[in-house]
Amino acid sequence: MEEVKRQIELGEAVQIARSWQEQGRLAEAQMLYERILAVDPVQAEALHFLGLLRYQLGAREAGIALVRRALAADPQYAAAHSNLGNMLLEQGELGGAEAAYRKALEWDAALLDARNNLGLVLRRQGRLAEAEAHYRQILAQHPDHPLILNNLGQLLAARGALEAAADCFQRAVAQAPEFSEAWKNLGQALARLQRPAEAVEAYQRAVAAGADAYLELANALRDQGLIEEAIAAYRKVLALGGRQPTAFHSLGRLLHARGREEEAAQIFQQWLDWDPGNPVAAHLLAASRGKETPARASDAYVETIFDGFAQTFDQRLQELEYRAPDLLAEQVRRCYGEPAAQLRVLDAGCGTGLCAPQVRPFARTLVGVDLSAKMLAQAEKRGGYDQLIQAELTAFLEECTQAFDLILSADTLVYFGDLRPVLRAAKQALAPGGRLVFTLERSEGTGFSLQGHGRYCHGRSYLIASCAVAGLQLEDLITVVLRLEMGKPVEGWLCCVRKPLEETHG
Repeated sequence: MEEVKRQIELGEAVQIARSWQEQGRLAEAQMLYERILAVDPVQAEALHFLGLLRYQLGAREAGIALVRRALAADPQYAAAHSNLGNMLLEQGELGGAEAAYRKALEWDAALLDARNNLGLVLRRQGRLAEAEAHYRQILAQHPDHPLILNNLGQLLAARGALEAAADCFQRAVAQAPEFSEAWKNLGQALARLQRPAEAVEAYQRAVAAGADAYLELANALRDQGLIEEAIAAYRKVLALGGRQPTAFHSLGRLLHARGREEEAAQIFQQWLDWDPGNPVAAHLLAASRGKETPARASDAYVETIFDGFAQTFDQRLQELEYRAPDLLAEQVRRCYGEPAAQLRVLDAGCGTGLCAPQVRPFARTLVGVDLSAKMLAQAEKRGGYDQLIQAELTAFLEECTQAFDLILSADTLVYFGDLRPVLRAAKQALAPGGRLVFTLERSEGTGFSLQGHGRYCHGRSYLIASCAVAGLQLEDLITVVLRLEMGKPVEGWLCCVRKPLEETHG
């Protein structure tokens, strides 16, 4: 009888400690749990909740150890198994988390949190088919559960099933109109489905529901060409304390596009103050001020920009009606006629490999070089190259002597202001009679200038003079449209130069 009374008293004490823990009175709760455990060292609930408290306070290993002690005391304690799974999932221990969730469900199959989080583990392990089947099994019993619908939608979006994903998100917000994350996810799916007006509406609902969805809303407004509205939304992100590089970058670029260079410089300066040494902020600040123009973009700037773009690069260029690879291929056909797979070709600044399919028929060997490792990874997936090399272009060319018959460069030299060093290096890397075909952005001036968006533009006379100084013969110089930007055509140069068959010495 005395033992039963003691257990009732300890159970009541645990409930008091739990209520303190929920109220944020953590020191008092911890002290009471420890007193309970001094009386009964294997009181499973006290071990469990003290473990959660210690984990919450940052003593993660100690917290996990306490929850494991709770489970040793009571192996059928389903909620403790589930919380152990949560801890291990947060630590990145996916196998242990999966085992813990499955153990929780073994003792309580209706434990919805554990079921949901098991699906998350399967997703993170890349077992997407299993995760989808798991979520659908839950929905068979809980067809209108907004959290499960949202999670299934995220999985479907990751698998590219955007229409089905959007349907899940729409069902989720129909059940829970204040579910801001689901509205945000719906906006992202609709944006990828090229339904921008609906995406904006979804982001606005996310914002109204209290989410920090202003960044996605700003991006959607920008993509629709609603520039002033986008500027206001990006400013709201920063006003709310958001410090995402995308917000600084996009806001500064839009202000530049509006000709508001001083405001753009202020934004880039704010970015640099927040993240000193950031190469993108530093480069764009120099571009917007128009003073002390660097001779070329730094390696760190180029690598950071293109590593960040790698996953969405091809889709973004398609939206901009990007034409540089096609223009280069047309020039190669004019120079060489029908492809004969005889040329040693270098794709200089190959990016994701967009030139490879068009130039491969001309190539005996095709080498790609780029500063961005993530771009090169995408180029490897596309295929067509005999070799892919991560290197800075000028340094790479200087190490090559008569190694190539043809060098192509699609919108890479736009990150060089002074063209002479890279053109001299290209000449060294070309065999006698070899050609360099490249694109640049066009300037009406006589020199080069760094534009507010971070790329250089070059004047005709400067380009011709630079080729001559490098010892390359100009064969063709054509005004072309490279792509659209803000819905307007971007004019450029398509240039073809040739290394002389024989050098002339004075």
